Amino acid sequence: MTQSELKEQTEAYFDLLHKNTIDLLRAKHREDTENIAKFSEEEAKLIREIQTSAVSDLFQDFLMSEFKEQLYEMMNFPHVSFLDTEYMYELQRIVMEYYGENSLYEHVFNPSHFLYDDGKHYYMFYHFVEVNGDSILDQWYNDA
Repeated sequence: MTQSELKEQTEAYFDLLHKNTIDLLRAKHREDTENIAKFSEEEAKLIREIQTSAVSDLFQDFLMSEFKEQLYEMMNFPHVSFLDTEYMYELQRIVMEYYGENSLYEHVFNPSHFLYDDGKHYYMFYHFVEVNGDSILDQWYNDA
């Protein structure tokens, strides 16, 4: 696969996970156990598919970058809604469940990677925190 195809597939997988996560959140808020089970199963199936795909490592990096960006926004912007916060916690749960607790701390963002070097992906967590050698995770856990 070309870099363009790898990037497209990674983003397509993320879009599917994002949609499923929103649907799962809605089901959880409605206490709709049938749909909670359905969307949880879809999540597990999708992650298994991703982890056996050619974009497994790229997806993991993208997911963690998106989580860290959600975390940065939650910490720094007053407009963040309750649903944004719940979504961030769902991303955290997904990362920890499928990639392990330490994976977020081991994640090193590379802004020049072809996934991000396109003018569309600007990650504030990196440019305002991690570029200076700090960790957005340390800020979160120290403030919590």
